[in-house]
Amino acid sequence: MLVARRLARARPRSFATLALSEAPVLDIPAFRKPVVQQPPPPPRVAPPSVPTALPTTAAAAPSEHEKPRSALRARRPRVQALTLTDGAVDRIKTLLNRRPDAVGIKLGVRSRGCNGLSYVMDFVAAGDPIKAADEVIDDARGVKVVVDSKALIHLIGTTMDYKDSDLAAEFVFSNPNAKSSCGCGESFNV
Repeated sequence: MLVARRLARARPRSFATLALSEAPVLDIPAFRKPVVQQPPPPPRVAPPSVPTALPTTAAAAPSEHEKPRSALRARRPRVQALTLTDGAVDRIKTLLNRRPDAVGIKLGVRSRGCNGLSYVMDFVAAGDPIKAADEVIDDARGVKVVVDSKALIHLIGTTMDYKDSDLAAEFVFSNPNAKSSCGCGESFNV
């Protein structure tokens, strides 16, 4: 009876409370993974149709079944940075005739005005440097317009016109990139 009381008072033990030496070890042959040795892979050999050496000439002629690189991917037509109307071309010609040293007009944008950015125009003389990143528009009607590289992102797709009315005579820019513009039309926001 004494033994039964001791067993009744004893707390049941779980695996977490057992010491590591007391934990049961399950070593059953059915649960072991069999170790299978794989044969080594065969050496890699290039197929006979693929040349293993580079051609000895600098520019090898393309084979019959290869297409030239330009035919693989057709290029999209490039969007013109600035489109000039007839009125703008006539006014630019008039301005250039007044300054014999000028060969064109440079167009850019500055951070000013009531809405953020405004258009800036200046004459381009024959000796003025033109950056490689600047967009040069040689119009077929005899006008040269240089778009500043910093302003190019704001002016892509813009149409430049010249309006002469009773109240004002000015260049008018129709910019598809402008999200808003001020009432007078001199500044815009992108």
